[in-house]
This record gives sequence, C-alpha cells and structure tokens, in this order.
Amino acid sequence: AFESTPWLDSQRAISPLVSVNNLLLDGTLCENEVIVPNGITAICGGAFVNSTAMTSIVIPNSVDTIGEYAFSGCERLGTIEIPDSLRNIGMGAFEFTPWIKGEKAKNPMVIANNILIDGTACTGDISVPNGVSAIAEGAFYGCTYIDTVVLPTGIEKIPKWTFANCSNLSSVILPETLNYIDDVAFYGCQGLKEIQIPDTVTHIGTETFYSCGFVTVDLPHKISHIGEGAFYACTELTSITLPEKIEAI
Repeated sequence: AFESTPWLDSQRAISPLVSVNNLLLDGTLCENEVIVPNGITAICGGAFVNSTAMTSIVIPNSVDTIGEYAFSGCERLGTIEIPDSLRNIGMGAFEFTPWIKGEKAKNPMVIANNILIDGTACTGDISVPNGVSAIAEGAFYGCTYIDTVVLPTGIEKIPKWTFANCSNLSSVILPETLNYIDDVAFYGCQGLKEIQIPDTVTHIGTETFYSCGFVTVDLPHKISHIGEGAFYACTELTSITLPEKIEAI
C-alpha cells in the first residue's frame, strides 16, 4: 500500500520491520532469521513479498491474520513457525517459498495448526482430515487433478478462491457447520454439476459459482445474501429454488 513513498523509506531506515497499530506493514529489507514482535496482530498483504535475504521467521501467538502474498517469492525462506492464534491466511501467502515446497513434498495437503494452507498438489478423491477448522484463501486454486472433496465438520467458512478453476472437480460434500461461502470460492468449476448447500449457510458471495456446471440448484432457507454474479455464466442452469428470507441479490 505504501511502496515507493518517502514515508515507507523513512520507516525502513528506522527498522526493517515496519509496523503501525500492531499491523506489520513491511519487512522486505529483513535478512536471515526474523522474529516478529509480540503484540503484532496481522501481517499485511505483501509485507515480505520477494524478500530474498530472509531464511526463517518466527510469528508470535498474537497474530491471527496473514494477508495475501505476504511471503510470496521469498526464495530463501525455508522455516516458518506458525502460531496457534492464526485464523486467516490470504491468497498465495507462502507461494514460491522453499517452505511451502518442502511441506508439499511431505504431504500434498499442507496443514498447520488445524488450518489447511495448501492442497494444490492433491489428486483424485480428497477427504480433508477431521480437526481442520479453517481453510486458507485459494488453498486448491487451479488444481485440475482433484475429482471429489469432502470437508469435515468444524469448517464454518469457504474463503475466496478456495476451489477456483478446479475444472475437473465433480463433487463437494459440505459440512453442516458451514455458514459462509465467500466470493469466487468455486469460480470456474465447470465439472461441478451439483452441490448440496447445507441449511446452515446464510451467505453466498460475489461470483461464487461463476461458470459452474449446475443444472439445478436448491438454496437453503437461511440464506439471506446472494452476491452479484453468484451463478453468472452457469450456462446449463435451468432451475433454481430461492429462499423466502433472501434480503440481497
């Protein structure tokens, strides 16, 4: 947000870790081992993007959010300590790092502290393990090799881009704990011909099911919000049941 401004340059001159109001805004000049101070509550989007000198980072238990592309392109970052406090991980937060590459080599479904961080190396029929309570944005983005997915009880939200462009995904079983399906969560899932949305869901975001292969859709009665273009370009959709309590479309 503040790149190429004299203000950010002046803050970097004071400390390579630039933070304001407990938000870590920038750390791109950090080198070697980095320890984020206690009290930081969020690492902002792109905070360390393309930092080539950082090798490891310790994130304190005060952090609950890591923004999109926060560590993207950190080509020497091999060690990341993820805290129990973490709840939200943005799109591509760890992409193109040795850490995520190493974790995928151990298991195609990368899970840390009950958060599913990355599943783009998965293939075939996928069952997310019990105990996983949150999913990172874009966790399966563009994974064309998965066929079916079962999500466990405990997951309340499907974030943005989670299954976007998983073009061969044909079936998803959603848990009864789910209440929120965010924008573009299933964008471009052309092979997804049907989906049973649990009665607990109240929100479907913008372009959530863009260009999916649905023929019919039966929306549960608790849904109050359907985002703009939620079913846009679903060219095979001939029947949809809308709930009486809908407040916004």
